[in-house]
Amino acid sequence: LPEGCHYVLGVDLGYDPDPSAFVLCAFHQHDRRLFIIDVYKQHKMIVSDVAERIKYYMLKYPTIRVVADLGAQGKMIGEEISQRYGIPIQAADKHGKAGFIEIMNSDLQRGLIKISREIAPEIEAEMMNLIWDTEKAQRVEDSRYENHICDAILYAWRFCYNFAHTEKPKVVLRGTTEAMDQYWKDEEERILQSIKEQKEMESYL
Repeated sequence: LPEGCHYVLGVDLGYDPDPSAFVLCAFHQHDRRLFIIDVYKQHKMIVSDVAERIKYYMLKYPTIRVVADLGAQGKMIGEEISQRYGIPIQAADKHGKAGFIEIMNSDLQRGLIKISREIAPEIEAEMMNLIWDTEKAQRVEDSRYENHICDAILYAWRFCYNFAHTEKPKVVLRGTTEAMDQYWKDEEERILQSIKEQKEMESYL
């Protein structure tokens, strides 16, 4: 991972038969890639279990942001975790889900989402099985297949800003030919700007 990454934890809350899923992602302001570095899934997790799992990540990554599905029952759980355990949780953006799944799929195909080798099999197992429900008029996932890890990834991915990356400033070593070229380029721009300002001043006199 690049040094100085920002970390986002996507959480899909469940209990039974649906498990709770946690996916840890990282991104850097000077890198267009998103890194998925950890995944955890477990059935029958009560509120304290969810809070402990989030705290586990917070201890390793103090600046982490937590994004969770807080719709319906999840909102009550999220509020309980925030008040009782002092863990700030932001509600995941779930609008336009089908469209954003397509965009995330595109990022996967283009190699902009990198998955840690150790957790890849667990993520792949869910992604390769999950399909659209062809019986529904709307574009929704087939409920026969699990989507908990995929949802947690989607929540975190939508909260990350790797798509807004900026190129890392290039460091030019002093005394090199490249440094001299840059010096004269900067000097030329300074002189041209000075001439431009002088002409603008003369036009007002």
